[in-house]
Amino acid sequence: MGRRCRVDLWMSESELSYPTSKLMKFDSDIGQIRSHLQRLSRQIFSKKYRLEIAALVSAMEPPIWARQVAKALDIGENQAASELQEFERLDG
Repeated sequence: MGRRCRVDLWMSESELSYPTSKLMKFDSDIGQIRSHLQRLSRQIFSKKYRLEIAALVSAMEPPIWARQVAKALDIGENQAASELQEFERLDG
């Protein structure tokens, strides 16, 4: 059984995915929301995935691996690792 977290992601030990919602009847709805979030992230941070990754990381229990993040958001591992390294640098 997953647990609900602030960013409306359902998490289980085996996978991370967006929940099914009556408001999001089609995959294209999620795609549009992610697209808007990516544009906003690029405008604020000059990084396309920073907001999505930050939201996901805030809902995860350590340790957090780039491979987990990449799989959950369907992005490259190198991109996920780069953002995670940046978060570590900012935290330290």
